[in-house]
Amino acid sequence: YAFGYWGKGTLVTVSSATPKSPSVFPLMECGSVTRNMVTLGCLATDFTPSSLTYSWSKSGAALTDFIQYPPTMTGNYYTGISQISVNRNDWDNGDDFKCVAAHSTGNVEATLTKPIVDCQLPTVSLSVSSADEQETVFACLAKDFSPKNYEVKWFRNGKEVTSKISNTPVKEESKTPNGTLYSAASFLTVSSSD
Repeated sequence: YAFGYWGKGTLVTVSSATPKSPSVFPLMECGSVTRNMVTLGCLATDFTPSSLTYSWSKSGAALTDFIQYPPTMTGNYYTGISQISVNRNDWDNGDDFKCVAAHSTGNVEATLTKPIVDCQLPTVSLSVSSADEQETVFACLAKDFSPKNYEVKWFRNGKEVTSKISNTPVKEESKTPNGTLYSAASFLTVSSSD
């Protein structure tokens, strides 16, 4: 490789490397976001030469308000990234966003659509330890639920109990065609004086 600069913004690269097309990966925000916009990204890796141009579209209509960062070299290949902010309502409604990375070896594209989270209510069982003279332990097992987020609340005579509670970490129970199912447990210890 050899390169030189002539004037402001002019880069000339001379290379004997065989051109290689990029692999393109879609990037999207995770978790719940409360803003009106969602940031999406398009990552192109392992390509040469460095010249790469991105374009974005929503359901076939061209989008122009995106950022394209200059490619960086890692080893003998380049990595590039582009990002765009899209309207949360469009994202939540399941609109398709397409990123195209145009390279001398051809165009490579990735489609980004909000993933559908399969929601499944847990099977809940409650058990009580054999009472001794000092305390009783209540166990609540929530099994086969999705998504992973959960909350167990304990109540006694209509009032929430917040002390002497221990929770197990969420455990991945099984994978299904619609996603992953989880299990968790919560334990409440009640003393005989309560």
